[in-house]
Amino acid sequence: MSEVQRIFEPQLKDLGGYVLKGLPDNIFPRTMVYRDKNGNRQMAGYLGHLIRTYTETINASLQIEWNLVPEKGMTHLSDGSQTLDIDFAIGVDGLYHSSPKQTIPIQITSWFLIIPMEKQMPKSGFFLNLGFQAMIPLAIILGFLLNNAKRLEMGLGPSLRASWMFNKVLRGILAQSFILPRYLSLKMMTIYWLILISGFFMSNYYTANLATMLMNPPEGKQILSWEQLRQTNLKILIAQSEFNFLNEILAKDFLDNFVDLFEVTDSEDYQRKRIALNQSYAYPATDTLWPVLVESLKRLETPIFRKSEELVFTPYILMSMPLPKNSIFKKSLFQFVHLNGQYQ
Repeated sequence: MSEVQRIFEPQLKDLGGYVLKGLPDNIFPRTMVYRDKNGNRQMAGYLGHLIRTYTETINASLQIEWNLVPEKGMTHLSDGSQTLDIDFAIGVDGLYHSSPKQTIPIQITSWFLIIPMEKQMPKSGFFLNLGFQAMIPLAIILGFLLNNAKRLEMGLGPSLRASWMFNKVLRGILAQSFILPRYLSLKMMTIYWLILISGFFMSNYYTANLATMLMNPPEGKQILSWEQLRQTNLKILIAQSEFNFLNEILAKDFLDNFVDLFEVTDSEDYQRKRIALNQSYAYPATDTLWPVLVESLKRLETPIFRKSEELVFTPYILMSMPLPKNSIFKKSLFQFVHLNGQYQ
């Protein structure tokens, strides 16, 4: 067979500086719109950097449609990318049945809840947790043992009355001093040694634990279920677009049972409070956002938020970037994303 000649040369290798239009979603940390010191609007974020790098590889320039990007709040791309005259919707959405057909898979992540750290245990509760109540049965047993050992030495029978011995037993367990009787037999001395050794170990155990609890107070009861979250009256703050996405991916029974846990707000208020880690709410987060928030928490003496391993909306979700219908960049951009290791 003769060699097949290419009739149409690939046009996407070099666009000769052609201007491509982009629209960022303005969702931290994917794309972040801000103003520089001169008052000019700029775009940052890992997804914005990805698209800029791609346009450079095909010798094109990226122009952001700033008139469509709000100063604050999110830009909703799912519908706009299909109707507006733009080349790249610089953002990602979860891939589900009603997603646009033209999409580029960007990353695999999970969607979970981040919760304010539970309040520390009050100091009044330390003593109950130390387990002092467990000393009472031990004191009773040693009291009866000491009393009956003395009665047997005196030629008397066993008795359940040992109240006069409890003073010595209790003082011994608490590692306090008391007067040791003279001329004790080996059996009596053995019992007293048991009391003194018990007091030594218990005193050191409780002193060490009490000092640890006072210096590093333990956390209160953790929130491990949706019902416990409801009992704490802690609301989940969420934007309308993300709440709509929940309706797509979660079972209807879940939202019917727990819809009262959510408080829907506008995207500006939602992003401001989530980035600032406002402790009045819990927030949905992904594996790309949470590490950034962890870095900000490192500046604090103690963390104020934690990632919930139990309250998870979906453990795996494919995030994809929507493209305009019949976009000529789909194949080229897909290869670029795949070769540059954007799957996570």
